[in-house]
Amino acid sequence: MQKSTPLALLLSLLLSGGALADSAEYLQSAKRYLEQGDPGKAIIQLKNALQESPKDGEARLLLGRIYFDQGQPAAAEKELRRARAAGIDRSRYLVLLGRAYLAQRKGGELLDEIQAMPTDKPALQAQIHALRAQALLLDKREKEALAELDKAQKLDPKLADAELARAQIALRQGRRDEVMVHVDKALAAEPSNARALVMKGELLRQDGKLDQALEYFDRAIQAEPQFPLGWLGKATVLIAQRKLDEAQATLEALDKHKPGLLHRQYLGALIAFYRKDFDKVQNLLVPVMRAQPGYMMSDLVMGMSDYMQGNLEQAHFNLSNFLKAHPNHVAARKLLAMVNLRQGNPRKAVELLEPMAKQLDKDAQLFSLLGTAYLKLGEPDKATAHLERAAKLSPDARNIQTQLALGHLASGDTQGGVERLEEVVKADPNLGMAELVLSQVYLRDKEYDKALEAGRAMAAKDPKNPFPHNLMALAWLGKGDRQKARAELEKALELKPDFITAHLNLARLDASEGKADGARRHYLEILKIDPKHESAMLGLARLEEQAGNKEKALEWIRKAHEASPQAVRAGILLVRHYLASGEPLKALPVARILADANPNNPAALETLAMVQVAAKDTPSAIGTYEALARLKPVPDVYARIGQLRLTDKDIEGARKAYEKALTADPRHLPSLTGMAAAELLDSKLDAAARRIAELRKAHPDSPLVDQLEGDLARQKKDMAGAARAYAESYRKGPTVQRALLAYETAKKAGDAKGALAMLQKALQQFPKAPGLHLALAGEYLEAGRYDEAVREYERVQALSPDNVLVLNNLAWLYQQKGELDKALELGRRAKDKAPGKPEILDTYGWIAVQAGKTAEGLEALEQAAVFGPHIPSIQYHLAVAQEKAGKADAARKTLRRLLKSGKAFPEQAQAKAMLQRLGG
Repeated sequence: MQKSTPLALLLSLLLSGGALADSAEYLQSAKRYLEQGDPGKAIIQLKNALQESPKDGEARLLLGRIYFDQGQPAAAEKELRRARAAGIDRSRYLVLLGRAYLAQRKGGELLDEIQAMPTDKPALQAQIHALRAQALLLDKREKEALAELDKAQKLDPKLADAELARAQIALRQGRRDEVMVHVDKALAAEPSNARALVMKGELLRQDGKLDQALEYFDRAIQAEPQFPLGWLGKATVLIAQRKLDEAQATLEALDKHKPGLLHRQYLGALIAFYRKDFDKVQNLLVPVMRAQPGYMMSDLVMGMSDYMQGNLEQAHFNLSNFLKAHPNHVAARKLLAMVNLRQGNPRKAVELLEPMAKQLDKDAQLFSLLGTAYLKLGEPDKATAHLERAAKLSPDARNIQTQLALGHLASGDTQGGVERLEEVVKADPNLGMAELVLSQVYLRDKEYDKALEAGRAMAAKDPKNPFPHNLMALAWLGKGDRQKARAELEKALELKPDFITAHLNLARLDASEGKADGARRHYLEILKIDPKHESAMLGLARLEEQAGNKEKALEWIRKAHEASPQAVRAGILLVRHYLASGEPLKALPVARILADANPNNPAALETLAMVQVAAKDTPSAIGTYEALARLKPVPDVYARIGQLRLTDKDIEGARKAYEKALTADPRHLPSLTGMAAAELLDSKLDAAARRIAELRKAHPDSPLVDQLEGDLARQKKDMAGAARAYAESYRKGPTVQRALLAYETAKKAGDAKGALAMLQKALQQFPKAPGLHLALAGEYLEAGRYDEAVREYERVQALSPDNVLVLNNLAWLYQQKGELDKALELGRRAKDKAPGKPEILDTYGWIAVQAGKTAEGLEALEQAAVFGPHIPSIQYHLAVAQEKAGKADAARKTLRRLLKSGKAFPEQAQAKAMLQRLGG
């Protein structure tokens, strides 16, 4: 490579990172990934294609199809509309666009945009009429929908979608027999129609024909594995049959195709509830209820789970919501009454229970609850009557006394509740429930000695029960005696080796004492019992991180995320890893699932926004931050919106966001600096100067003020003033960015000595900052001081061994110094790490040719020419390699094509001379 070309090439690489393949190559690569069953990589390649050619209709269409298949109809709609704008024929995108609209319940948009045209083929017209019918049904416009279906079936009498729409209408009108007729017609026309198979399975399930229903759901899964309703229907049947392990496996299989679905969460919670895993119920149902309040019977299941765990306020909220929709649900009424009793609201408990007393005159629990409520209301006659009736219906009167004690405890009367429980324990020492509640009260109130006494009593009566030992361990920990706590936990495991809580507590105890091997052993034991236990996997990740094993830590985080893609903790950790590794496109699907599953969780939304920023999807990031602002309207969030709007050149929108932040906090530093930056971006320099003056008054010592003054001076073309301001900003708050700003402006102001001094000063403070070393390397390159440039690049390489640009530049420098072996080695490493970058291939190929490895160099240069046909120097190098390889005809053709293009390039004179020499 000649001296004039590499320097320009090096600078362009440093600034832009070079170009990859053209969009057609990316599109073909995406199709190959799809054929291999890897849509994630296909999406990445399609986005690369669209970055090269934003109006590539084929790439937009394929991306829209993938998004739709992955259950992202909004993203599919966006790409399909762009495919339409790029000129893709309507027959290829229209039906899919209509289905994307329906999936989002956008019936109005479908009716406005999708209409049959006389030029459309009959089959397409029929599908369009069926789509329009489904859109009309969203608005309950059944008469108009039927008219569209008549048109569809006139064109295609056996159209399955039309029969399914008619089935939907019949179902709404309560004509259930007709529903089955239409579903059967749809299946006759299209036996593998997944929607029809699912509808048939659901009808059979509702009739109690569970085995037959299961058969149809299995057929739906086989026909269309991506269609989630087949999996959900199958899991529902298996839960009804109490085949919980099979149901769980079905939901896990669904996760591989469509993670993050609300109904999957709900069904998972049902399984957890039947298994009495109430923590898991909470984890699964909270995202469901946030995303869609009132979904199915989530409120009831959550209310029962809350009650079991003692979360009374939340139980009250969830059960009340459920009863608004289902006022006659007996179990929910009784449970809410129990909650009210424990919250000290007996009047509400009476209001809930009395309407059921006549109907449920044999229910001992109902009358014991009513007796409790009246006793709390100070109406002893009514209380006695109800409690006597309960006693007659239930010979075990101790349960009534325990219920009374629980009511006292929950109402805040701890002393009264404890006394009653103690009375119950003394009267009937075999009643374990009262002791369990009593011991938990003692732990809560930090009465650890009493908790230990209660635990010992429970252990004496039930020597094989591990729970008392866990309770006593907590008491010993409260007293600060770790050794005795450990002994109790180990005793619990002797009694029940698969007692996860004891393993978890021992692992945490070991970790806190620096016993990593012991902690690891307990976490691994938990995973033998429950292979998807999130806390155990994240605990192992922490241990590996502390030991410096980052890859192993990441592996455990990935496993935790795969086990529960909706779980916030594991998801955020995985996203942070991808962002730290510079892989935002890998982080994006993880963050999207988190946000979709937890739409009201600020941490999930903020994580998605961070990923969108890293992926340079500014409009989406703004939308996510605005959703976050509705949940968390604080100045920092508004300031972030302002910053992103500035990035998107929306100056007025940025001002409005900053104004919201400053309304809440007039001294908010990021918003004050953002306002000044907005004026600078709008070229309103006087307004910017006023803003900066206000900022200096509010925050006189902030380095941001000086940095903004530097920006203002630079915009006024006062480079010397800018350099001084940036240097002052660096003095107050040293950062690599401020050092580089001071260096660059000093250099532009003609102060080469001052610029170099700033670099050297900054490197003393930030010796491991690659940007500073790269800038210094550039100085040495310009001065022709190659040895010193090599030294700086080698320092960057030590900090970032896989930096392709540094490897490439070092390879070229070693070539200039005549050290071809080193040049070849580094060039090969750069090529292997960036096989599609034409500039990297060119550097390696040219070095190989100069080193006498002509065949190897020619191969690399041929690849470079394919990936970079727009770079003339590559074509020239290829021609030289072709001639050296004895391919003079090929060299002549390459040179003719190059010179005919009319593009200017540094080696133009040599290319003309070479062509003349070759007889061109």
